[in-house]
Amino acid sequence: MTGRDLASLPRIDIVSVGRVTRVPDWPGDGFGETFDVCSFVIHHPGGPIVVDAGIGSGNALIDELYAPQTVDIGDALAACGVTLEDIQALVLTHLHFDHCGQACRISAPTFVQRAELKAARAPNYTVPEWIPDGDVRPVDGDQVIATGVKAIATPGHTPGHQSVVVEAENGRAVIVGQACYRAQDFAAPEPVPDCDEDGVDLAQSSIERLRALAPAKFYFSHDDQILLIE
Repeated sequence: MTGRDLASLPRIDIVSVGRVTRVPDWPGDGFGETFDVCSFVIHHPGGPIVVDAGIGSGNALIDELYAPQTVDIGDALAACGVTLEDIQALVLTHLHFDHCGQACRISAPTFVQRAELKAARAPNYTVPEWIPDGDVRPVDGDQVIATGVKAIATPGHTPGHQSVVVEAENGRAVIVGQACYRAQDFAAPEPVPDCDEDGVDLAQSSIERLRALAPAKFYFSHDDQILLIE
């Protein structure tokens, strides 16, 4: 990737937008395990760019299966000095319920991989009413969002998962999303993808693509550790 168009990396805030306090006892899941849900604010010179939109409210099945503790995204962003009206763009890494839940609260252009929009039509993939239906801009592969900010396709966790790369003259930051679950999984000699068995090959390729972006700071949707790889 070339063309560093920003003089310096904008501040990126990790925003806590909820916690899942119960996980169904499905293969590969730890029953009773909790995990945090993070969104991100890129304080771009052209206006804030938000990555992911947390968990929604009021869905009985999600409440029963996951017992989420939901944080209002407006309140969460306000703590970073951002209002919903300030946002210049929303990027959704994917459309699982804990990433798109409050996207409809944000009226800015919303960037989602076209493959993800297609996948989300399947039953039980997500909460359909939480998928934004306003200014949605389908992405095929990689897409420039703003100067120095690009969404890149990183399928594996889902068919249309995407990550976000921020380029500047003084460095690079990568919002991995859920291509890897934890920073330690990403940094391991043999990285651990977060996907079903049929997505492993795609996921491993995506992780290799992301790791090749080092040196960079790496951010994760369910781990607030910032991983620096030099």
